[in-house]
Amino acid sequence: MNSMLNIILFQKITNFMLYLKIKICTKNFLTHSGDKGFDDLQKVRKQHMVALELCKNTPIKINEEVIQNKEQKLAIISAIQKDLAFLDTSVLPNETLTYTPAVLISQFDMAMVLFGMYAPIFLFPEKMGLRNIKGMEGYMHFWAVVGKCLGIKDEFNVALHSDRDIQTKLLQNVVLPTIKNMDLTMLAFGDIQLESISDVPTLRMWTSYGQVLCTLLKQIPSIEEQFRGENLYALLSWKEVALSKLFVIMSLILYYIPFLGKLLNWLVEREHNHFSKEYGYQK
Repeated sequence: MNSMLNIILFQKITNFMLYLKIKICTKNFLTHSGDKGFDDLQKVRKQHMVALELCKNTPIKINEEVIQNKEQKLAIISAIQKDLAFLDTSVLPNETLTYTPAVLISQFDMAMVLFGMYAPIFLFPEKMGLRNIKGMEGYMHFWAVVGKCLGIKDEFNVALHSDRDIQTKLLQNVVLPTIKNMDLTMLAFGDIQLESISDVPTLRMWTSYGQVLCTLLKQIPSIEEQFRGENLYALLSWKEVALSKLFVIMSLILYYIPFLGKLLNWLVEREHNHFSKEYGYQK
């Protein structure tokens, strides 16, 4: 999946701008009848093809010699490896280990990006504020259709499998070991992501990539008994620890106090609409 970083870095699209595009496209596909949502997905697929052609002969990897705060990032990498020592990385596909794969955007890359879009709600509905999960099969079918429209073949379309055990194995055998294998380039890419959302008030709670990883990893039930995060936590400031706790509180509010959850969603939606207009990504 390192190859997917090449595409985004080559296009020089900040993460928040890309996030806005994906959010608007997904919302259109969910809420618009007719061809609007499908047309948006086809635009995304065409953008993938354009980026693929541009990157074919110029694979990009951030020059580690110019990475800022290198010692701090090396400390984060060391802490991640210690805290996730229980994970086996020997089963990782080769695509996760190189920036110059034989196929620049493979079916595996696309499948794992699709997984990243639907997995939080499917695997952790309570953490996302969902009290009723009766429609989960329909939710997975929707993402399977999105994957099909983006060119993912059925044999690689992970959204076709609404089995929680299978999806958990993808998380534990691919996503988490990839995080454990994080290098300076991936961490520098994380800085690009954080910098791109620094002007967004509701996303400003994320101040360092170590904080992001520590907070999110602590929310994964399947590893909560093994992951303590002592080494990552030791690198966080008191402010980052407090903001991480706030994230947990917000998750509880979404689940246990539906009215406040709806209010929070409204505020986030209002803010995103403002930035969508500012960046010119209106629906």
